[in-house]
Amino acid sequence: MKALFADTWFWIAVLNPKDDYHKQAYEILKNMAEDYVITTDEVLVELLTYFSSRGFSKRQQTAQFYLNPEILF
Repeated sequence: MKALFADTWFWIAVLNPKDDYHKQAYEILKNMAEDYVITTDEVLVELLTYFSSRGFSKRQQTAQFYLNPEILF
């Protein structure tokens, strides 16, 4: 079992289909079925802050992810 530390850029790429690294980040996350992701509260605060100015839909999507990360799958 492996662990991956996910920083803010990783979560932004996963949640933003327009990000240059979206496909790569999403594939990494999708292929970690037997592994787990480690992140910090500070990273999640940065993620929420980043998407807070991106409109209601992105704020709602990010808040839902924060409450239930399994929605990505």
